[in-house]
Amino acid sequence: MRYSNSDATVVHPGTGRRMHQQTAAVPSAVSAEDMNMVIWGLMELLNAAGVTPATFDPATPASYQKVLQAVRALAGGSPVEFEPELRVNGSSAGITYTSRQGFWARRGPMVDVRAFIQVAGLGGATGPVTVSLTGLPATEAHTVLGCHVDGMAGLSAPLSGFLMQTSNIVEPRLFTPPTGQGVVITEANVAAGAVIYLNGTYKVLP
Repeated sequence: MRYSNSDATVVHPGTGRRMHQQTAAVPSAVSAEDMNMVIWGLMELLNAAGVTPATFDPATPASYQKVLQAVRALAGGSPVEFEPELRVNGSSAGITYTSRQGFWARRGPMVDVRAFIQVAGLGGATGPVTVSLTGLPATEAHTVLGCHVDGMAGLSAPLSGFLMQTSNIVEPRLFTPPTGQGVVITEANVAAGAVIYLNGTYKVLP
């Protein structure tokens, strides 16, 4: 493998690999090919980990910790905390919580996620209920997550969490007998004090 296409190269004595050097009589700049190889390689790392790039700013550590985040994510590093969000008819307006918390951890293309929501009130909103797992990498395909509930009304069967393709939106679905057809729950099922737990693993977009 050619580790450098610079017009000022030497052979590293310990490894035998070509490398750029700037101690020649007429110093040269690193070649465009060299720099593009480095940048493209790092971008592939960020893309594989689902980390959003940022413009470098020496006053903002987060802007130059992106590669570190990617390495930690791909190596199965520390879980990332987030706040799941309940939505009624697509809106979170007026919804209040007693508690909510979540975390996710990524290893390669797979993401493990856990989320907990305890609802204080819906503020009069009506319509289908969904849960946004804010900040998670988007899923490659429709995926069923485990969904467990406490204190909810009008449920005739257990719920499943249907994670929608190319998003991080979960539809808690009621699979009703005898047909087993999945029905999205509504505000009528979510009284004050209701608790929703979601957990599972999914594959992210390539």
